[in-house]
Amino acid sequence: MTRAIRLQHQSTDRRIYGRHPLEMMVYFSLQDGDGKSSWFVGQMKDAGMGGIRIRANRPVALRRGSKISLRCLLNLIPSDSDQKPVKIEGQIIWYDSSTRYFGLQYQ
Repeated sequence: MTRAIRLQHQSTDRRIYGRHPLEMMVYFSLQDGDGKSSWFVGQMKDAGMGGIRIRANRPVALRRGSKISLRCLLNLIPSDSDQKPVKIEGQIIWYDSSTRYFGLQYQ
């Protein structure tokens, strides 16, 4: 006789703050041990008080714990051509190489 066991799905979301959907192009730079940096393009997918989820436009060798700098234009005033990019510093807290998504925690 076979007994079926039902498992309830438990959320693995450990965030303290909620996230808000957001589609925005971003530029990000990885800082290596030599002080050199390379810039990449990605899409911000959502943001919250604790961090941001980003999808890199192409495969990038990312590691958990790596320091990262991010630049984006908020476009709050579309006619403002003198807009300065918003600068965000953080660290990678997770990376999925199959989807190219990663999580950035603010610092």
